[in-house]
Parts: sequence; structure tokens; C-alpha cells
Amino acid sequence: MGLDNQKLLTRREATEYLRSRGLRVASGTLQGYAIAGTGPKYRMFGVRAMYCIDDLEAWIVASLRMPKKRPAALTC
Repeated sequence: MGLDNQKLLTRREATEYLRSRGLRVASGTLQGYAIAGTGPKYRMFGVRAMYCIDDLEAWIVASLRMPKKRPAALTC
């Protein structure tokens, strides 16, 4: 469970990070995903959820899927 000196992001900072990557994420989205168990991995520090950038990136990759009608669209 080593964090390798990674900066931990608050939920607000994690949301801003995801937005900076081009994802449309509302401010309460990560909290909703945490409740549903479908969001990125996070750790608790007291009462605050904290996110590692590596975990956010892994969640982005795991959440990507091919479009149903146009498979040629995956050219990023």
C-alpha cells in the first residue's frame, strides 16, 4: 500500500484533475461514485477522501469503452 511519495488530492482537487484531462465531471460525482463503489480508488485521511493521480488515471483507462456503432473512433 505504498504511496511512493505521491501527492494526495482532495475530492475537489481530484475533480479538477479529471476536468483538466477533458472529462466532464460534476463536483459531487466522485462522492456519488464512492457511495456506489464505481469510482476511482481512494483512501481516507480522517474524514476526507484522498485520491492518488495513478488511481485516477487507472480509473479513466478502466472506464473507457469502444463505441457501439463506430469502432474507428478510438484514435486518441
